[in-house]
Amino acid sequence: MNSAETSADFQLRGMTDPRLAVHAASAMPAWLWSPDGARILWANPVGVCIVGATDASALASRNFNLDDPRRQQVTQLASRLPPSGAVQLERMRGYAGLGSLLTCACSRLDFPGVGSAILVRAAEPAGRGMTLVERLQQLVAGIDTPIAAFSHDGRFVAASRKGRSLFDIGSLSEGGLDSLRDQALREGRAETSIGLWRLVLQRVGGGGDIGLVAFLKKNDPDRSPDQAPALTEPGPESPRQNPETAPPARTVPSPAEPGNRPSPAPPTRRRHPLRFMWRMDAEGRFSIGSDEFTRTIGMRTAAGFGRLWSEITDVFGLDPEGRIARAVQTRNTWSGITLLWPVDGSDARLRVELSGLPIYDRTRNFAGYRGFGVCRDREGLARLAASRRNEFLFSETSHPAPADSDNSADDKPSEPLQQPTEPDTPVETPKNVLPFRPPVDLNPPPLTPVENHAFNELARQLSARLEGEPEAAGPEDDAEPPVAPEASEATREQADEPPSPAQSAPRQPPIAGEGLVLDLVPSGVMIHRAGRALYANPAFLAQVGYENFETLQEAGGLDALLVEARMVETDMVEADPPDAVGTPPTGSPVTVLVTPPSGAPQQPLAARLFAISWDGEPAHALICGGASAPSRVGQATAEELATIVDGAAEGLLMFDDGGNITACNQSAEALFGLSGDTLTQRNLADLFAPESQGAVRDYLKSLTDGEANLPDHGREVVGRMGEDGLIPLSMTMGRTQLAGPNFFAAFRDLSQSKKAETELSQARRQAERAANAKADVLARISHEIRTPLNSIIGFAEVMIDEKFGSLENERYVEYMKDIRASGERIITFIDDLLDLSRIETGKLDLAFVNQNLNDIVEQCVAVMQPQANRERIIIRTSLAHTLPPIVADAQALRQITLNLIGNSIHLANAGGQVIVSTAVNDFGDVALRVRDSGHSLSEDELAAATEPFRTPPPSDQASKSAGVSLSLTKALVEANRAQFHIKTGPHSGTLIEVVFAQADAPSQD
Repeated sequence: MNSAETSADFQLRGMTDPRLAVHAASAMPAWLWSPDGARILWANPVGVCIVGATDASALASRNFNLDDPRRQQVTQLASRLPPSGAVQLERMRGYAGLGSLLTCACSRLDFPGVGSAILVRAAEPAGRGMTLVERLQQLVAGIDTPIAAFSHDGRFVAASRKGRSLFDIGSLSEGGLDSLRDQALREGRAETSIGLWRLVLQRVGGGGDIGLVAFLKKNDPDRSPDQAPALTEPGPESPRQNPETAPPARTVPSPAEPGNRPSPAPPTRRRHPLRFMWRMDAEGRFSIGSDEFTRTIGMRTAAGFGRLWSEITDVFGLDPEGRIARAVQTRNTWSGITLLWPVDGSDARLRVELSGLPIYDRTRNFAGYRGFGVCRDREGLARLAASRRNEFLFSETSHPAPADSDNSADDKPSEPLQQPTEPDTPVETPKNVLPFRPPVDLNPPPLTPVENHAFNELARQLSARLEGEPEAAGPEDDAEPPVAPEASEATREQADEPPSPAQSAPRQPPIAGEGLVLDLVPSGVMIHRAGRALYANPAFLAQVGYENFETLQEAGGLDALLVEARMVETDMVEADPPDAVGTPPTGSPVTVLVTPPSGAPQQPLAARLFAISWDGEPAHALICGGASAPSRVGQATAEELATIVDGAAEGLLMFDDGGNITACNQSAEALFGLSGDTLTQRNLADLFAPESQGAVRDYLKSLTDGEANLPDHGREVVGRMGEDGLIPLSMTMGRTQLAGPNFFAAFRDLSQSKKAETELSQARRQAERAANAKADVLARISHEIRTPLNSIIGFAEVMIDEKFGSLENERYVEYMKDIRASGERIITFIDDLLDLSRIETGKLDLAFVNQNLNDIVEQCVAVMQPQANRERIIIRTSLAHTLPPIVADAQALRQITLNLIGNSIHLANAGGQVIVSTAVNDFGDVALRVRDSGHSLSEDELAAATEPFRTPPPSDQASKSAGVSLSLTKALVEANRAQFHIKTGPHSGTLIEVVFAQADAPSQD
């Protein structure tokens, strides 16, 4: 296939091949290079514009010279890219302006009948911006077939020269092709018959840059789509051919007939599973990133991807159970989900395992999923690979040669074509026949660095002489042939005659003159001209990790280094203005990044770029500021410290004694809402509200007067955020050096802490108001209820004592006793409520003094003994002899002890016992324990006993546990700075423990 056929083929292939169609309408440039870098086979509209061509057809006919840096880079990529189609990120020169580099994703693609090609697609914006309409117009321009471009909603955008008369519609809706448009957007490609033509609608682009391309193909009425005519191979028609020796024509059977098709080659057994990468964006669009897997499943199946996963699974039935959708919704890492993957030309499916990892952007926003798939069905993969090879081989013989569009024979039925066959016996070439030249090797062996340098130097000197240098030289110089510097010594040694006086003093080559001096310089120096390295001294080679200059040249010379310009302050370097557009000014600071052949990571080198004259010609010198050794453990370089300062959460400013800001980090820009350039033009006081400017000036004045040399705890100020906003800040100032002229200020945002303090104070005030309101309500209720209750209790006691006469029935006496007990219980409950209310509001007056716990326990046991006797309960005590005093309120401690003993008596059964003990635990704290031998309490009963006003659930033992109330006791324990513990067991009763921590108690006089 010649270049013209390849160019026309790739213009359509770039819109029909799913691997290229996704980039056809993209805003990011993309180029498809031939492996030798001589031609660009295809490019999208943005890529065509960057290279400077009118359209893709004109670009495909352009040849790139050997010294073009883009061709050199593609040639190097062709030797490094794996055949599997894996993507590698590269920094490419020649696409983003002079001296700039463009980050590109590079991969190797294979095309049937053409071979491999190198796809280079930019990973960042480049060139002038083009709208989607402009890109679609440029996409169909220059194509010599009927083709038209439509927007994703079906509106007509543009058409090729031959397609303007055929696509005379304003939109696809006018032609009744809405369903075809929806199918193309959903599946990537759709076809329909329109009279003698077949309309193909192809989706191009991806994401938000989607368009449609329509082109026409002629229908063949005499041939079924499933059948192809038999092909015959014609003999040669050369007039020099001897008819007698011409071999007879043979017929090639149709590949559509199973009986005549040659037996396919047996499948080659695959040794490893097939792995591929996939990606899904935040909206759920699923795409495959492996050419090998795409070839395996087939182009028609692969064209259905690149859209929402829900649409893909509806069309192909990939995940009827929705396992992938559920796994994606979790936004967690998942693996081992097996799907049955469809393939072209077969109902059989491949078993594929998918695994996914969620990805997030810099602001931790969900950006989609990235993962890999594994197909372990090696036999199925081998059968599919053999089937794809057979289909390709048979399809090559089933397509007739394209007829000329101007030939009237298009309307005639096609005659069987013939193809020459190789004769069985060799034919001697007559003497009067001139043999053809052997084919030229498209990939000649590359020159060595020495040969390349010699030829370049020879070309330079010849060009210089043709431009007028011979007029200034003598006749002896004109007679001297130009030679390469490397060959000059050998030429002198082979000369038969001694050199003439004019020849005895030639100009010294740079390697022998300036190079000897630069070899002794400890700083790294590299000389280059027009993108080609001319010289590098040993110091530079050591810094970049290459043994010698030849090794650097073999690695690509200047292309092996990544040189990027650095932004510095204008007062640090006075660089000359640039000589031309895109040429960096002399003295510009640059950063040199390199990966040596060893692969070991290298620290970036700080260097400067100077314009010099080298060997009488303009050149550039890259001078490094010394070897940038990697930082050792425990030490940091200036670059690392600068990175740390720039990534700190606190905003940092540097200024002089007048408050004029000279530097800032990114956090300061975010705090004040201003760019770095704007901040460096402001004064420090201008960044704060008027009420804080005086405090800032006083703070700075105290530092300039020497009153404070070290940073203090800082001061709270109010800063300006942007033009109108205000933000609370904590500011700390100091000197960068002792008695130095520069100062710094660190700022911390207090917005969140201030907000939290405000919310906390508001919540505290609301809680206090609620507690006070509850206390007031309880006080009123107590006052209103206590008076009638006291009357009820008093009258009940009078009637029980029969002071005004006897009660004739004994039941009345029992009823009066129940009335009195109920009233006393209500009074006790009201008193507990008031005590709890006072404890919560902090109105309970407690006097913390040293107390003897044993004495208080003995007094309380004596008080509770009559009640225990009535209930037939035995109270036992076990008191520690050397018990240290505790710090507590006496009245509260007595009430705690009485409540604990009373609850234990209530829980113990008749004939049981209650044990009251004191002890010192292992931590030196004093513990009061009260244990009963009654039934145990459930979890719900414990919660009801310790929480105020909670009613226990009904149970079989509700009569015993209903009267247990420990909420007031627990509140009094906590108010006395003690700990309350309760334990219960099935057969051990209930143990209540109060632990008083040891503290320095106030001495009693």
